[in-house]
Amino acid sequence: MAMAVVLAWCLALGAGRQLLLLSLFLLAGIASGRLQGRAIRSEPSAFMVAESWSAVRAALAKSLSGKLSLALTWANAIGILLVMILLEPTPAASIVIAAYAAFMLARELMALPALHRLDALRRSESAA
Repeated sequence: MAMAVVLAWCLALGAGRQLLLLSLFLLAGIASGRLQGRAIRSEPSAFMVAESWSAVRAALAKSLSGKLSLALTWANAIGILLVMILLEPTPAASIVIAAYAAFMLARELMALPALHRLDALRRSESAA
């Protein structure tokens, strides 16, 4: 929810003039989230025992889909750096923040169904 608010705020501040650029980050986020969801569905037990960000990252790295999702996350960071270097003399902060928010929002929304399934699996195991 917070990323949606941040993205809307950035668009209102003028990042909307870069919609084509922002759509690339959005599409990368969609792809990363779908890959992340696939990784969660393929190794649910590894994610259920993960209690830290490093354990979640290790669980992601166990599958090709997870590795690709991690690679897209790094590519997103590099893309944001390129925007900062190549776009205008100094790109507006709203464009840089909107690019990050578009990626993160899309990634989280695409991975959400797999997280709901993981939660349902956890609940059914704890009830048994």
